[in-house]
Amino acid sequence: MYGKYNTNKEESISSKKEIKINLVIIYIFLLSIAIIYFSYLDKDNYLKIRMPYTILWPILIMLIGISIFRVKNKISFFLGLFITILSVGLTITSIFGYSSNIKQYRYNNTFPINDNSVIDIDLNLVDTDTNIKSVNKNFFEADFKSNYDSGNYSYSLENNADNIKLEQSLFPQGLGSYDKLANITFPSEIPISFDFKLNLSSANIDLSKIKFLGATMDIKNSKVDIIAKDLDIEKDTTVDIKAFFSEINILISGDMNILLTDSSTLSQNKFIGFEKDNSNIYKLESGANKNQLIMNLKSNISKINITYE
Repeated sequence: MYGKYNTNKEESISSKKEIKINLVIIYIFLLSIAIIYFSYLDKDNYLKIRMPYTILWPILIMLIGISIFRVKNKISFFLGLFITILSVGLTITSIFGYSSNIKQYRYNNTFPINDNSVIDIDLNLVDTDTNIKSVNKNFFEADFKSNYDSGNYSYSLENNADNIKLEQSLFPQGLGSYDKLANITFPSEIPISFDFKLNLSSANIDLSKIKFLGATMDIKNSKVDIIAKDLDIEKDTTVDIKAFFSEINILISGDMNILLTDSSTLSQNKFIGFEKDNSNIYKLESGANKNQLIMNLKSNISKINITYE
């Protein structure tokens, strides 16, 4: 009796055991096979391989979802397998962009600048590698390359001010590999102000030796490096910077006074060359020029380095 009872108990326990399947391993296995296959096709230059990090974010979320999916029976197994295969397909679509489907847009826009005017530039860039610099010439130029988005540009002359606006689509036009590059050049001898909006982008900005009227910067999920050497400011000038989940490095030099106000939370900020005047106020006095550069910084979950040399 005892032996029979024990056997039935073991069978009962065995029947209640979960089907232990690691869907992450299945995901990696299927993904590896797909990568090997597509790499084999690449021998004939059939596809181009890119890693668009903005598209891979949802793939990462899917992978986390797969890792916590519990397989308990055949129905949940097939459901989990379907989700896994779907995730592999979306990942492959995101990583590999077929050369037969990619369109190469390149637009070069040049706007002449009035000698007596000022320039107001409004930049709204998404998922773009950006280079901005000034030259001693009388025109504004935007050279834009992309494999899916041509960008929107507008130019108008109002009240003796050149208004230039560049903006792009917020989301890609479907799944796939996308990239965008913008090279922007503006004249250094004409007073200029900026309104920067950057999201999911990287930017190298050189504002050295320009006639600077001020700027507003709204930086999200981006990395921005700014060089501002020997700025020409004829009056007190304001720069408002908002940052979220971003890294910003600013290098400043020249004959000016700087008043820096920091209103940040959960950020790692460093101000090198400044003297702390109050809990969130920093000052720098340099040279005979009494014009003041007023910087208002507000960052969240970001890393900001502002250096004066």
